[in-house]
Amino acid sequence: MSDTEPAPRAPALTKRSQGSIGIYEPPHQGRFGQWVDAAVLLLLVFGALYAPVLLGWTAPAAASTPVERPTWQSLHQTPVMARQWEKLGYDPAKAAPLITSRFDYRVDPWGLAASALVLVGYFAFLIVVSDREYRQMIREHFGPQERDR
Repeated sequence: MSDTEPAPRAPALTKRSQGSIGIYEPPHQGRFGQWVDAAVLLLLVFGALYAPVLLGWTAPAAASTPVERPTWQSLHQTPVMARQWEKLGYDPAKAAPLITSRFDYRVDPWGLAASALVLVGYFAFLIVVSDREYRQMIREHFGPQERDR
């Protein structure tokens, strides 16, 4: 066999419904179609991640508690922690807003329920479509089941 000859194919699958032997050929998608699919998926992912920011659905900024004349002790930082802050180029005054800021961890129950509903709906859709495609592939390879006839 030379380098230009194609490799031999796997043994053919039997198609009982037609009584003949055939090889399954999956649908072919060209490079352009693959690039379009990848671009659409990237747009959907970035859109889903950036949409809340554009629509103003993000959490409010973290609130910082002001500290007058901050020291490492008043900021409740140990000497080891203070050294690490200093290695990063921070003094107590510059580090105070970062240390004292508290993020608002409230959860919107309606938003959480909507997210859960979307996820459950997506997985239900995925299972239904996968089941249909699986059954179609089995029919293509092995013919219809007795109950399908």
